[in-house]
Amino acid sequence: SEKTSLSRRAMVKKEKRLLERVTLLASQTGDRLDVPAGITLAEARERVESSWSWPARRLLFFASDGAWIWDEAYQLYGGSCIVGRAPWPVTVVVRLLSANAKTVSHPVPVCVPAGLLATAKGARVALGRSLGMAPELFEQLRFEAGEMSPLEDDENLELAKLKAMICRFRPAAQRMLLELLRMRVLWTMGKKGQRPPPQEAWLVPISEGVEAPLECLSTLQALVKRVASEAGDLIFNATEDAYRWRVELKKPSQAEWIEMLCTFPAGYPAEPVSLEGRFQMDGREVDVSSLRPASWSPQNTVYCALGEV
Repeated sequence: SEKTSLSRRAMVKKEKRLLERVTLLASQTGDRLDVPAGITLAEARERVESSWSWPARRLLFFASDGAWIWDEAYQLYGGSCIVGRAPWPVTVVVRLLSANAKTVSHPVPVCVPAGLLATAKGARVALGRSLGMAPELFEQLRFEAGEMSPLEDDENLELAKLKAMICRFRPAAQRMLLELLRMRVLWTMGKKGQRPPPQEAWLVPISEGVEAPLECLSTLQALVKRVASEAGDLIFNATEDAYRWRVELKKPSQAEWIEMLCTFPAGYPAEPVSLEGRFQMDGREVDVSSLRPASWSPQNTVYCALGEV
């Protein structure tokens, strides 16, 4: 019948197509690329790199049944082949902040996950996941000819042939963490309404030695989750936003607590912290955002704002 004849011709056409070309399917993006049947794996790598700009050396090929194709001389025939990208290893040298206000370096090996472009941001995110710290706290840099220079988020580490980079705290993050590390001396002055000492004074080393990198890391990992004063009258609790804290402040000579949100802006300490919350005082509601230092300068700390509350 005519229907059977059409079906047979369709099958023949399909078989002929299978003998003529192979369809390469991108595992993450869904892109398709037709290549001649019989092409070797090595040749397919070059085709993918030139068509999709995926570095050939990081490509992984899998048959339609999921089997890994590893032989570079293997010829591809018929049907489809899945193409993915292997993880990209990067050594991130983390410049950590110690309790002595000194900077120490600690190398952390990470991998940009399979299937993702190996960007500088991807490596920074992988670092944050490895350390259990928000990647937004860090900025990345390259090290060339003995000097550090900025490394943009979208910089492709593969194309730039970078297997290592430097991560350090962003200026606002570093100042924020330093103030939390020095809560004892700074909060004592803040709640008395006293001006903080110059930064050089409150950064005097706590002890003579500088902690080992792993000790600094352990201190910072705990610090970014919860910080409390020695008297227990001020508590910083972390939120999903690395620069936003849920603060609990105990009223002087009372058992009541004031709860508020405290946000450190990107321009901190040149820009003041933002406080959000309300509490009752003498039968009226007070907005904490209205309680702020008369003037703000980079010498001020978050405890100056909390001292007003």
